[in-house]
Amino acid sequence: MSSDPLFTALLVGMGLRELSVSPNAILEVKQAIRSMTIGQAKEIASRSEMFDVARDLESYLRGELSKFSPELVN
Repeated sequence: MSSDPLFTALLVGMGLRELSVSPNAILEVKQAIRSMTIGQAKEIASRSEMFDVARDLESYLRGELSKFSPELVN
């Protein structure tokens, strides 16, 4: 999960400051982290709590990622 930039904001917003990332994902995860603030990540994590279905959460995270780093959205 930490190697997927889609979940980076959620993990950072939950307080994680060290991520174990596969070597081929380092650049994308770094880009995601650099394009958001801690405050934005915390807000994303807070809003993520309202989703009951993983598909809905992933859709929300994809939308948020596209706001601050659209080139990372597949």
